[in-house]
Amino acid sequence: MKTENAQPAILAASCAIMAVLETRMPLQEHVSYALGHSLGEFAALKTSGILGYEESVKLVRLRGEAMAKAVEDYGRETAMYALVVEKGRSGVLIDEIEQFVDDFSNEEDVVAVANHNSVTCPSSGGSVLMVYSLDKW
Repeated sequence: MKTENAQPAILAASCAIMAVLETRMPLQEHVSYALGHSLGEFAALKTSGILGYEESVKLVRLRGEAMAKAVEDYGRETAMYALVVEKGRSGVLIDEIEQFVDDFSNEEDVVAVANHNSVTCPSSGGSVLMVYSLDKW
């Protein structure tokens, strides 16, 4: 599934789950904050009433289109994955990824630390060749 379609679908599923929960427990009475990570931020904004449903879907669709265009402009197949490590080991792993980048990355095939999802979960992304090579390294 293309990301520009998958992301709105995931948002719709998140909103549907929240709608079911709201029939069982009025959120406005019991929830003070809504948080989300990455795509989940949009569901949190919708849940908290900051964005409406249609606005959320439009923004997420644009987000997916921008991500798809970035890959298209790169001109190569890309991959991304999250790495789960023991607490306190994330910095060591990031250092190792950066060493791999210094040793093997070139203008056509790249890999980089893409995000620090949490203290135990950095993610990397880049060309399929480099991401999978990093995994084997």
